[in-house]
Amino acid sequence: MYCLLLCVFLSCTALVVVSAVLSTLTCDEGQVYVAITKQCRLYAAEESYHILDGSTVLKMSEPFANSEKRTDEYCLPATANNQYTFKLYDSIGGSGDSWYNGAWVSVAGIYGNVVFKNFMIEKAEETFALSLYYPVMKNAEWKMLATTSSVAADWNTVNFGESGWNAVTLGSAPAATGTQYFRKTFTGIANMAAYEYDMNYRYGIVVYVNGVEVLRDHMADGAVSATTPSNGGFTEYEFHGVIRPAGEVTTSNNVFAVELHFPSMGENAVEFNAFVAALASSTPNTDNTNCYIYSYDVTLTASGGTATASIFDFGKTSYYNAASSVLPATVTYELAGPRAHINVLRVWPYTYITQAPGEFSLSGAMSSSGTYSTVLTATHATYSASTFKMFYGYYNAKPYQSYRLTLNSAVSTTKVYAPEVHLMVCSEMAPSSITFTPSTYSVYTEYEEVYIRPDAQELTGCTLAPALPAGLNFDAATCTVSGRATSAIAATTFTMSVTMGGQSIQGTFSL
Repeated sequence: MYCLLLCVFLSCTALVVVSAVLSTLTCDEGQVYVAITKQCRLYAAEESYHILDGSTVLKMSEPFANSEKRTDEYCLPATANNQYTFKLYDSIGGSGDSWYNGAWVSVAGIYGNVVFKNFMIEKAEETFALSLYYPVMKNAEWKMLATTSSVAADWNTVNFGESGWNAVTLGSAPAATGTQYFRKTFTGIANMAAYEYDMNYRYGIVVYVNGVEVLRDHMADGAVSATTPSNGGFTEYEFHGVIRPAGEVTTSNNVFAVELHFPSMGENAVEFNAFVAALASSTPNTDNTNCYIYSYDVTLTASGGTATASIFDFGKTSYYNAASSVLPATVTYELAGPRAHINVLRVWPYTYITQAPGEFSLSGAMSSSGTYSTVLTATHATYSASTFKMFYGYYNAKPYQSYRLTLNSAVSTTKVYAPEVHLMVCSEMAPSSITFTPSTYSVYTEYEEVYIRPDAQELTGCTLAPALPAGLNFDAATCTVSGRATSAIAATTFTMSVTMGGQSIQGTFSL
């Protein structure tokens, strides 16, 4: 991947470029546009990709040259909901090493939005889902209301009656006076990781999906009404977006609702336009997860450590590293594309399982100069060689433009190596129960250390019943059990309980 790297003492900035592709190919009715960008390093002749509909190969990449970066555009036959299979190949197969370090591929749709980006780790082939489905297209018909007085409290919900609202075609609607309200119903589909919502606006905006606010810009916090003015704006109209978990969208009726506020209540042209893209998982089909890797431009800035670009450049073996003398070190991810509701951090350790991040945290802010809030924390992390490890932060996740990774220590060495740390939007919403992996523990009394913590390490203020055996301690603040038991017990089920975000949840483990 093309990187611009500038290091000054212990501060380092890297611009990781995954430029959105704008369509230069016009597809006929019944065809679906796609642009695929492939970055190659060495042994490019071994690397290729296929696009399939079921078992039918629709497109196969032409051969690549070493160090080539090429974008190919295709018009695919439409399928049900425009769902496809994307397969990555290495022709050497089992005797090879899959794609060479630094080789990756990304996929963009008709509006230049990036729906997939990843690299290959299997030796012969690796298969992914690919979605080119847009439940809402640009220049579609919406329902609109412009007012200087009031709007019904439930105007942004699915079952709201739209009588009195005008049908308008975006891109050709006449000017209107007052705050502009828009509604568009759409149908979601199963097995998506996330949805990207992109809107053309300049001043204040509040966006809802099924009555829940998902984005606010140039508007003060708190309740707003039709008379609330915007508190800022961009220099011109342009598209801005947000990527949200697919768990917020049903496979039946949904409503995408937007209110636009202006500096004054006068007449304004209707410049609003929008589209919604359904994003399939960018993890392999064998992973049984629905998670989208953030695939747009990212500016990386490090305080401490070297080779900053390597932490998120889709290279398997190169790595960011931080010596003990600079820990804790931070790496800031400034998103150049849509804001993203990051609720999972995925770490690729390669073979550095003792040097991989052992204790770390992720926090988010609206900008790199803003106030950061903790999204997730991890302690006592362990890894398997050349295997991704995922860390969850559901309860405190929200869409931020900037994320900061703070690295405190490695698993068991004094220096940290981080080949890849991916920001991900996963479909799951905040869990309704506490889970443990593993869920059963068996240890020798007085000989083995115990450390038990829920999979969701952001939990705090837990309770535990029944009482632990002597020698073991329960930290309610971190919801962890630790120590060395000094008395034996038979297999016992322990119940942990906590209230997070107003929701009471519990889970069990056996010891």
